Amino acid sequence: MKYILIIAIILVFASCKKNNTTESPGVAKTTKQKIERSGNDISPLKPQDLKEKIITEGDSGSYETLDIYYLDYPVPEEELFYSLIMAEEYNYSQASYDVFHNICLLYDDKPEKISKGMSEMAIKYLLRAAKLGHHQAAWHVERFNITDNTDACVLMQKILKE
Repeated sequence: MKYILIIAIILVFASCKKNNTTESPGVAKTTKQKIERSGNDISPLKPQDLKEKIITEGDSGSYETLDIYYLDYPVPEEELFYSLIMAEEYNYSQASYDVFHNICLLYDDKPEKISKGMSEMAIKYLLRAAKLGHHQAAWHVERFNITDNTDACVLMQKILKE
């Protein structure tokens, strides 16, 4: 009888499947997506699919995955486009910071070439990201003492030279 009970308990535990989704009350369920890299087709979503989901749905998971893709294959002028969509249409704090960051990447080796308009755009999105609670943006704002009244051209040249 003992043996049957022990075997039944083992079978119950052995048949349980572990659920890998993490979900908290009041928090949206997110899906981590992998993308195709270096010719290895390890993902159902290719960069073009991610871009489409960003444009049509404002999908933050797709945006984050595409952002990782751009770490491997940087194209700041292209990433800037998707960052602007997510920042403007969906008020996404990471995208607001990425607008600033991508403008910095575009002018990193030529800070004297940044225009007044691009400087103002970079500072506008940096301040927006900080107001939305983005920690890196808040750090930049505090470090450079940035306000709405700061001369954006002078400030961006200072940031780019550091």
